[in-house]
Amino acid sequence: DLPQAVNEAVLKVTTEHHLTPYGLRTLSPKAARLYARYEGDSHQRDSGYHQGPVWPWLIGSFCDLYKKVHGPEASVAPFLTELKRHYAEDYGLDGIAEIFDGAAPHRPNGCPWQAWSLAEFLRRGIPLSEKNFGELFKAAGYRTGLIGKWHLGHRPDFLPHNLGFDHSVFFYGNTSLQSTKPDDPEM
Repeated sequence: DLPQAVNEAVLKVTTEHHLTPYGLRTLSPKAARLYARYEGDSHQRDSGYHQGPVWPWLIGSFCDLYKKVHGPEASVAPFLTELKRHYAEDYGLDGIAEIFDGAAPHRPNGCPWQAWSLAEFLRRGIPLSEKNFGELFKAAGYRTGLIGKWHLGHRPDFLPHNLGFDHSVFFYGNTSLQSTKPDDPEM
């Protein structure tokens, strides 16, 4: 842990220069080498990938720091409002873009269901009122099953059998395949 004064200083700079409605920009808008828009040919996009786009998954670390500075009861909801809207409405069914343009209006780019963006958003808590395919099909009378990688969380209320799936064979990630304890919910 860092001293409180350092946490406060980091939060101030991050809020002023990197915070956007969709996550944190990798460079300040004042940076000389900022790529404000993720566009162009593959070389241009690759060159700008770490030079200013907004990375949604970084919002989790920002929220953690915000709570360290302002206390554990401080609300981070205002920092997640646009990302929640994006998740529900914009970029594919229940998807979060890999990155967003560094400049407003922060157009989404990259993979529409980027694992690290979704994982960090879900760590903050997907509303259990959200309905997924398993719940929708089960409500329509179908039997449901899931085979594959599970990204919706490790807590019991987020596991497949509690989210509409009658049967499931899944893993949390590559480490689950190599684990000696495949039932360990902390993996």
